Amino acid sequence: MRRRCSRTSGNLKTASQEDYLGLVAQKFRPIKRQLEEEIVASGVFEPQAVYGYFRAQSEGNDVVTYDPEAVEGATPPRERLRFTFPRQREGAQAFHLRLLLTENGKMDVIGLSLITMGAKASIETQRLFEAGEYTKYLYLHGLSVETAESLAEYLHKEMREELGIGGEDSPHIRDLFHQKYRGSRYSFGYPACPNLEDQTKLFALLKPEEKSMCGSRPAFCWNRSKARLRSWCIIQERSILWCRILPCA
Repeated sequence: MRRRCSRTSGNLKTASQEDYLGLVAQKFRPIKRQLEEEIVASGVFEPQAVYGYFRAQSEGNDVVTYDPEAVEGATPPRERLRFTFPRQREGAQAFHLRLLLTENGKMDVIGLSLITMGAKASIETQRLFEAGEYTKYLYLHGLSVETAESLAEYLHKEMREELGIGGEDSPHIRDLFHQKYRGSRYSFGYPACPNLEDQTKLFALLKPEEKSMCGSRPAFCWNRSKARLRSWCIIQERSILWCRILPCA
C-alpha cells in the first residue's frame, strides 16, 4: 500500500505517507473495527494458552528436559524428553548450547508455551474462502494471525516476568521488536527450531489436551491452524538474540 504509484506526466509518483495514513484511517480502520465487533459477537476467536517451566540441560546438540523432582547432583536425573537440532553446531548463537551442560551436574530452566486462537477461526476462514468471499477471508485470516502473535507476545512478557528477567526489557517499544530484552523465544518450524514435528514433544510436556485445547489433536494444530498457533521455548541467557543455522557437517 505504501508503494502504490500513480502515473503523472509520464513519471511514477509514490503515494505520500500522508496519503497512506489517510487511507488507513478512512477505509481500513473502520473495516477492522467492524470485523472485531463481529468476532466478539460470534465468538469465532477462542484464545487459549498453556505454559510451564522445566528443568533442563544441554548435551551435544540436544536440549534435555527432566522430571520436576530432578535435583542438582542427582545420579542420574530421570530424563523426560529431549529436543534435537541436527543442523546446528557450536557457535556464537547456537542457543541450546548455552544451557548448562549435563556434565556440570547443575540444572537450568527452560520455559515452554503454546497458544492458539482456536479451531473456529480456521473453520470460518475456510468457509469464507470456499464461498468466494475472498476479501473478508483475507481480513479475517490476517486479524486472526496477528491476534495470535499478539497473544504470544503478551504471554512471552508474562513468562519473562515470572522468570525474574522482565526488568531487563528496553523501555522503548520499538526496541522490543529488535529483541532488546533477555529471554528470547524460539518457535518450532522456524530456523532456530527447524523440526515442526517436535511440537509433539511440547504437547507431551504441556498436555494441552487436558485443558481441551486444540481439540487435543496436535496434528490438527500443525496443519490446519498453523498460522493461528504459536509454540515456543524461552532461554534465559542474556547474550542470545537468535541462532544461525549452519550446514550439516
